[in-house]
Amino acid sequence: MNLKCRCGNVLSNAGSPNGVEHMLISDYSKERLQDAVDRDVRANGVIDSWWDHWKQSGALELWMCLNCKRLYVSPDASGEKMLVYSIENVQV
Repeated sequence: MNLKCRCGNVLSNAGSPNGVEHMLISDYSKERLQDAVDRDVRANGVIDSWWDHWKQSGALELWMCLNCKRLYVSPDASGEKMLVYSIENVQV
């Protein structure tokens, strides 16, 4: 998938791993992820579906522009809507 940043840079997740795609996870989501992984290991002896576990946990997909550091967050994992964050201050 490609996404054109407001600065003009094109973000892509074609290569994996990459520096563009990240997962944002809360403590609550971390617990849900661990529970899903534990269930999978108990049932199958292995972890078969990492992506499904990430989605079930409530983790958010986040893309970061490598040029301007603007963040694009998909709040519902569909990728259809994006919340856009840009750097406001670097002296915090």
